[in-house]
Amino acid sequence: MQRCGCAEWPDAPVNAALCFVDGDWGWFAKPFSLDGVFVRWPKALCERLRAPGPYTPAGIEMLADQLDKRLRPSV
Repeated sequence: MQRCGCAEWPDAPVNAALCFVDGDWGWFAKPFSLDGVFVRWPKALCERLRAPGPYTPAGIEMLADQLDKRLRPSV
């Protein structure tokens, strides 16, 4: 896990993720991490993203606003 590096959010975790939409995971497969990269299928990634964390709803909204201002949209 890396840290954000922003002056306003120095401790915000930043993680990479790979999400395989049409992969054949088998019956007993489990999501895993490899060198800090989450490897998941869509439902498992959503569960990870929605898991409780250290930020309040207001803090999450402020962080989302900062990301919206700083990140350029993809083309």
